Amino acid sequence: MKYAVGNRVQVDPTHLKHVIQEVKKSATRKETEAKKRGILDIIKTPKLRKRSLIMFFNWYVRRNDTVLSCGARIRA
Repeated sequence: MKYAVGNRVQVDPTHLKHVIQEVKKSATRKETEAKKRGILDIIKTPKLRKRSLIMFFNWYVRRNDTVLSCGARIRA
């Protein structure tokens, strides 16, 4: 209100409150939309796709290597 008086503009307080509430709702909605993530986000960009595939491959190979080496120790 202080800036409205300085600029010699009349502002309706109820309308101002309504506009402020709408802006807050919009900001909250944008924050919740931005936080929604899914499993497909890891393959959207080429860089993430490459890193994800390397990580999945390494996980699979190391997991199978561990299982095979344990099997070899049991048999020996």
